[in-house]
Amino acid sequence: MAVLGLLVNVAKYRPSLLSGALMPLLSSEDLYWLDLSRVQNSGLSFDAMSWRRSGEKIFEFAKEWALAPYRQQTFRQVVGSLIPKDKVLAAFVRSGVEKWEKPADRKAAIEFGILCAELDPANYRSSVNPEKPHIYVPRSPPVPPSLRQRLVEAGIRRYPVSRKPESSGDSMQCY
Repeated sequence: MAVLGLLVNVAKYRPSLLSGALMPLLSSEDLYWLDLSRVQNSGLSFDAMSWRRSGEKIFEFAKEWALAPYRQQTFRQVVGSLIPKDKVLAAFVRSGVEKWEKPADRKAAIEFGILCAELDPANYRSSVNPEKPHIYVPRSPPVPPSLRQRLVEAGIRRYPVSRKPESSGDSMQCY
């Protein structure tokens, strides 16, 4: 599993690799959850005292690696930013997500639905930035109505409540 975590970090450093050699990573639900946990706990992962004993250069190298900005982003954020720009990648993610099993646990099922919504290409719309033509600015995906109701019932208000945009095709039924 450590090798897969390293590959996820390589993909976050060079997202273009997700359209090629690292594309299979996109279909693993476990990698999204493992990376989310790593990012949420990243403030606890750099043991400065241990690294300091190895000398100044090693300490600085380890600090730079542990606190690199791309490592503070989640895998789902990186993939979400690529979905509106890359139709092949979006289709691959969609086909992978459709194979995932919805958890039986209520809380896990809600979190699963949120992950699915974040990775559903139908929930993204790109707009051209008028100041910089040809640069797409992805918007955050809205919470689908069926999932929004379950979030409200569970007392979760952390996610935005908004309308699901009209879809040109059918959307994934993860929620």
